[in-house]
Amino acid sequence: MGRHAQADADYKRSKGLAGGNLSPRSFHLNHFSSSLQWQYKSLVQFRLSYNHAERAPDVNELYAGNNHFAIITEENGDDKLNPEIANSLEAEAKISYQGFTLVANIYNNYFYNYIYLAHTGLSNPGGFVEKEWRAAGTEISGFEITLQYQKKWDYKQVVQFEGFADLVKNKNTSDDEMRQWAEGNYMPNLPTSRYGMQVRSDIRRLNFNVAYTQFMKQKYLGKNINLEKAMPAYTMLSAQIGYLFPLRRYQVVAFISGNNLLNVEARPQNSPLKYLAPLPGRNLSAGLKIKI
Repeated sequence: MGRHAQADADYKRSKGLAGGNLSPRSFHLNHFSSSLQWQYKSLVQFRLSYNHAERAPDVNELYAGNNHFAIITEENGDDKLNPEIANSLEAEAKISYQGFTLVANIYNNYFYNYIYLAHTGLSNPGGFVEKEWRAAGTEISGFEITLQYQKKWDYKQVVQFEGFADLVKNKNTSDDEMRQWAEGNYMPNLPTSRYGMQVRSDIRRLNFNVAYTQFMKQKYLGKNINLEKAMPAYTMLSAQIGYLFPLRRYQVVAFISGNNLLNVEARPQNSPLKYLAPLPGRNLSAGLKIKI
């Protein structure tokens, strides 16, 4: 796999760690995986898997050198970056009984040369924060747990309840002094832990969906040179109701949906724009969907 950049007269060369030489690169990558699975009838299932994956740096990670307006950042690549290597171990257990399904998943991913966009502590004259693509050792671990219950009378009448919770940590395992100074013990902008529930139902031609999710306040704070600020916890509530009817030879669904029905100020910890703007407030929409 190769990467090669051809700059035109308007391209600004990167101020990244490699000096912006736009050096052509060639990568030879390896991937392999293995898994072990055990199942007892349809009641219990256990799976253990291991994966080794290698990823070549993207073009922007190698050669970027301009303002990135979507994230209000001056993005600077490093054309000496090595492939990102991940060794992943995952265990999953599943129990099913009389309409109930419990799934628990735990994982640990260790990255060599984890590629991330790092703060430099500087801003350019246009007000864009200057960041550089760097690489260092990182460990990503977490768990997910889901409990479902489904009641089905016939193929036209189904109700499903679901509860869930998850957690993720992105830990700095590098002894790089620059990274420790700039990012700290954890990567900044981590997704927060969350839990919630969802109800879905199809009753003849009528269907509805209600979802509730609680996003927790972040405990695993990194640094953006200075210590990252934890955004407040928030709750998201959404709902949709629809009605299915035939129209000539098509099936049409008329629906009304609403998001952020509690109209909370939600600033996701993993959003690069969380200090500038929250997620949209309460919004309602209506429409038609045609099944072709």
